[in-house]
Amino acid sequence: MSEGSLSGRGIVVTRPREHALALAERIRAAGADPILFPTIEILPPENAPAVSSLIARLDAFQFAIFVSPTAVMRGHAMVVASRKWPENLRVAAVGNGTASALEDLGFHSVIAPSGEADSEALADLPELQDMQGRSVVIFRGQGGREWLRARLEARGARGRPEARRAGDRSDRARRCSHRR
Repeated sequence: MSEGSLSGRGIVVTRPREHALALAERIRAAGADPILFPTIEILPPENAPAVSSLIARLDAFQFAIFVSPTAVMRGHAMVVASRKWPENLRVAAVGNGTASALEDLGFHSVIAPSGEADSEALADLPELQDMQGRSVVIFRGQGGREWLRARLEARGARGRPEARRAGDRSDRARRCSHRR
């Protein structure tokens, strides 16, 4: 954003609180007033025992797929709180931002699409074509899309994604989404 290009304007930032500050600073630097109005609240997993059980069994998985930098940050924190990551676990990311977050944490050879950053682009990669008998865990928010899981299971993958975090829209955002 160029200096002053938004001078005198109020800009509503709807990102989750933990992601809003960097964008708010860029908006402020461009001369505008950021108005923080998070429409998503990122919460801990609803079923902590199930998540702990999954983390304890990570050695049984061949692939760990992360759908966002937040999934990387939250999933990694939960894993390293109780164990090390399995050495032979291959990691995949839906896009470059997620891949960078994994690399920043020391993961190498991250599987990620170079263009589009979505589940469809990731599923198109050669490494995820023959999934027969391979176990996959998907780090994602509760209520996230099931498309990737279904696609990988159709290719023979085993395992079911467990929610790493719960994304819950705030009451005020829910009220706003119903107004038209």
